[in-house]
Amino acid sequence: MSPLHNWVFWIAVAGATLFRVLSQPVQPMRLAFAGAFGGVFAAVFFTDPILAYLNANPDTYKAAAAALLTLTGESIMRLLIIVSRDPAKGIELWKQWRGK
Repeated sequence: MSPLHNWVFWIAVAGATLFRVLSQPVQPMRLAFAGAFGGVFAAVFFTDPILAYLNANPDTYKAAAAALLTLTGESIMRLLIIVSRDPAKGIELWKQWRGK
């Protein structure tokens, strides 16, 4: 079933979005909206591809994956934009992540 027609998917996305917005420090409305939009965008467009890549059963994992993508999607997209603007920053972050 498409995520656009799956009510469990949308409950997971809505719950994660609400949690993310309410747990952030006070910020301007446009930043809160951008973060929420980025999370929902990531959940809608990347849940199925990630589940397919992991060979995970969508009937079991779709709502959980959508919630995780909603919580982390905007931050991941922001990181990708930073790295695309400054590849040296990406290399440095990779080295830090690898413990070097």
